[in-house]
Amino acid sequence: MSLYEYNGYYRPHIYTHRDFVTDNLAGFKGVLHCDAAPTFNGIAEQETVTLSYCHAHGRRKFEEIEKARTKGKKKVNPGLAATVLREVYRPLYAIEKKMTEQGLSAPDKQSYRDTYSRPILETWQSWLIEHEQLTLPHSPIGKAIRYALWHWAGLVVFLSDGRVEIDNNATERDSKPFVMWRKNFLFAWTQAGADSLGVHFSLILTAKHHGLNPVQYYEAIFNRLPLCRSIEDYEALLP
Repeated sequence: MSLYEYNGYYRPHIYTHRDFVTDNLAGFKGVLHCDAAPTFNGIAEQETVTLSYCHAHGRRKFEEIEKARTKGKKKVNPGLAATVLREVYRPLYAIEKKMTEQGLSAPDKQSYRDTYSRPILETWQSWLIEHEQLTLPHSPIGKAIRYALWHWAGLVVFLSDGRVEIDNNATERDSKPFVMWRKNFLFAWTQAGADSLGVHFSLILTAKHHGLNPVQYYEAIFNRLPLCRSIEDYEALLP
């Protein structure tokens, strides 16, 4: 939310999440890890952007069904959600874990996924299409199945690019401190304040991902900022 002046008074102006993402990522080229929230629909309209949807979000819908089904029951027959977890998500994440343990490069990961992950997802897509006709649209399992089908193009992006992850859990872990601390930011309530916080969090987290100590990194760039004379000088300070 930002402020605009009207008759000498400052009033709130609603800046939607979708507008914020679309404006701030204008000109972005590449793959964007995200969930399937409408927030990203604007940026998805740009031809240079590919959205890679999060399998953790899709898996969670089946997990919730399975937990509700087995709650308080000693012996129950496996349902459709249990089948998806056992035959799709368990092997998919086992493949991802194995590649991480082996330290495969991006091209090798893409090849490995082509061999092992792609057949699993192709079989699952056929299963989803078949069971979409057999489940009630507004039932929990019906919604889970339709979620996967409606977002299929984004859910298989990771197969074609070894740099792309199967989910955006790493991003959610990075944003967790911001969520935990947001009560401390109640008085940074202008759009400019939110933008500044976003810049600082981006710099800090990017520095950490590149193995830098954020405090030492900030000290270094603050010492060098007065010497910058061009865009190239500023870009050279990025982590």
